[in-house]
Amino acid sequence: MRYYHQLELLDEPERLTNGYKQYEVRHLVFLLQITRLTDLGVPLAQIESIGSSVDDPASALRTIDAELAATIERLQRIRAELAAILENRISASLPAGFAAAGRDLSEADQSLLLIWSKVFDEGAMDDLKQMLIDSPRRLPTSSSTSSPTTPTARRGDGWASSTLPCWRR
Repeated sequence: MRYYHQLELLDEPERLTNGYKQYEVRHLVFLLQITRLTDLGVPLAQIESIGSSVDDPASALRTIDAELAATIERLQRIRAELAAILENRISASLPAGFAAAGRDLSEADQSLLLIWSKVFDEGAMDDLKQMLIDSPRRLPTSSSTSSPTTPTARRGDGWASSTLPCWRR
């Protein structure tokens, strides 16, 4: 109760001559409303705005509902991406939506895709994904003896290097 008084969510009642607070039914009702809204996941800061929008509390509740819907959608996207990562046993360093298209890429190419996902817009990333799907995979051959410590491997002669001419056009 003191906490709600500090937040100014609940009015302090008058005190009796002995110093005790004299709570009324309206205090109880508002306290139950506060606990009901917090049970629904409404932050205390927003409960104050609901209480202050006496004219249209439904509007404040619709705003909260829209925020919750956006949060749920974001969390569902995250769950779907985690499921794709786990199901396809791919690196978490691949950008969203690249599970199938980028699974055979080198670690350097996957890292570059992740960087590009922060630089390019969604359309460019969709084009990149399509390029990955359309381009043949270059698998290592028996004549390929370079180890990860050789200068050739460090230079990044993977998918990103092979598509560089496409990006220059």
